[in-house]
Amino acid sequence: MPVVKRGDRVAVVKASIKSSVLWNNVTKLTLKTNVRVQNNNDTDFRDYLLSISDATLPPIADLNDNVIEIPKEIQHAGDYKSLITEIYGEHLLPEQSALISKSAILTSKKDNVHKLKNDILNRLEGFEGIYSSLDSIVDDSAQELERLADLYPTEFLNSRNPLGIPLDNLKLKVGAIVMLLRNLNYKQIRNK
Repeated sequence: MPVVKRGDRVAVVKASIKSSVLWNNVTKLTLKTNVRVQNNNDTDFRDYLLSISDATLPPIADLNDNVIEIPKEIQHAGDYKSLITEIYGEHLLPEQSALISKSAILTSKKDNVHKLKNDILNRLEGFEGIYSSLDSIVDDSAQELERLADLYPTEFLNSRNPLGIPLDNLKLKVGAIVMLLRNLNYKQIRNK
């Protein structure tokens, strides 16, 4: 996505894909079918999900009321690789991107997301391009910029993996599904 230096929210939205002439060609995908319940007739899992949404789960000792413990018997039994194989198969071809886009694996941990993404990308046939971020600290004062660069070298910044911020290296292949994020204007956020 284009970077809008010192742009306000309106300028950032104007530069986003939603303001592009291409936006009319974008298809919004939503999750509608719980494949686990549909394919396996897993009524225990379905009933468990309904009890969460109806707030009828019995309280568990030593846990707050707003904490839910997922019973071991309804968790996925195998490792994540067998889950990927079950949903996508052993090998994926770029021509199968329509199939890939109709399935999703949901997880609550960011580390699991990266493992799943890497394994699925490795199964996708074709050349892998690695695109590195261009990292710099933006500040008006040269002296402050030098001080910050000493405190936070690029290697340190690239080793961090904060929630909502893309990884330092983006790996892509033809047929891979890509999610676009909006630009963040740190100065605008900091001044609020």
